Amino acid sequence: MESLQCQDTSLVTLEVQKLIVRVEQGSLLGINKITSDNVGYTAFQGIPYATPPIGELRFRDPEPPQPWNDILNAAEESYNKCIQLQQTHSSNLCKTACGREDCLYLNIYVPHNSKRKIERRPVMVWIHGDDFISGSCMFQRLQPDYFMDKDVIVVCITYRLGILGFLNIGHEEASGNQGLKDLVAALKWINVNIANFTGDPNNITIFGLFHKAILQSGVALCNWAVRENQPEAFQLASLMGYNFKDPVKIVTFFRELSDDELVIKTAMVTNVKDFKMVVFGPTIDRAAKNPFLPCPIRDLIDYDNDIPVLIGHNSHEFLHFMKRGPSHSDEVKYLFNNFKNKKCPKMTDSYQVMHSLTTMWSNFARTGNPNIETKFMKTIWRPATEDSFQFMVIDHLPTTEYKTGTFQFYPFLEDWY
Repeated sequence: MESLQCQDTSLVTLEVQKLIVRVEQGSLLGINKITSDNVGYTAFQGIPYATPPIGELRFRDPEPPQPWNDILNAAEESYNKCIQLQQTHSSNLCKTACGREDCLYLNIYVPHNSKRKIERRPVMVWIHGDDFISGSCMFQRLQPDYFMDKDVIVVCITYRLGILGFLNIGHEEASGNQGLKDLVAALKWINVNIANFTGDPNNITIFGLFHKAILQSGVALCNWAVRENQPEAFQLASLMGYNFKDPVKIVTFFRELSDDELVIKTAMVTNVKDFKMVVFGPTIDRAAKNPFLPCPIRDLIDYDNDIPVLIGHNSHEFLHFMKRGPSHSDEVKYLFNNFKNKKCPKMTDSYQVMHSLTTMWSNFARTGNPNIETKFMKTIWRPATEDSFQFMVIDHLPTTEYKTGTFQFYPFLEDWY
């Protein structure tokens, strides 16, 4: 296998220079780009990490990608969005779909000109959120600009969503959690191939086969995170005129539908008022030949693996549902550039927050310790223990002071879950 070879990293040629990397399945053609701060990096987009899950592979576990003979063009922006209901600002669910079923791809972004004398770079793997029903890793929304001067490799993954990724009919024909198994397949592909992109396969961090984790959304103990969806599957088939109760026949019926029709019809069993937006999400998949979640989450906690974890929340988290103020997922805009972001002048509050976040995230990926003293970051974020709850409020002036009432409220949460 060939490693990443940069023929010329001068800024003059970055916009037109392309290069080739060899992976297990064949060769990839990437393209060099420049960030908004004139930092050079190479982008490889639309890399298949599994066989397209279409036809008879719908609802099945991901299979390894097929090899290719010609050079695969990974230099052009690909449509990395798994099929999902179209987002809408209305209170009613939209009845159109976007994306495609053939969607098991990933993007890799490799910085140029290492500032450190190291052989391999830390790898940061972004797994998008949005309740297992929407989201993507399209370049226009997740541009890696802010991380490229931190000398880390960024990888963004797509995975199957909604009914196509999580249908659990209680039978091995559709046993659930295919979307989560997609993520495992992607991480295995990264582990095998990332060294060819100058990445360190022994230093992989997932954020949003890993060694550290940065958690930026809900956790597995949330009451909506794991639930049964077999009743909704039978209900959906019935509403579409198919009243049989044989799970194999229902899966066959669903396989014969177009991806658009199947995804759009899931709105028939989705009830926003009852908070049943995540109907087809993670489940306990005991019927699977290779289960991802064979028993309840709480039973798995006793079998924990000790890994460094960085976790937190936004100050006004649930204002997301009121359309006001900094809220759920707003921190993502400080991690990834996108087509809506304006260039952030240095020394502004927004720039300082962006710099603090990306510095801490990349430091954590590199060493497991987010701290480094800079002109923006002089406060130390200490690890939390059972006896000492430590935290960092990340603002334009980071602090370790927090609202007393928040701490007093936390013990009540255990009774809810």
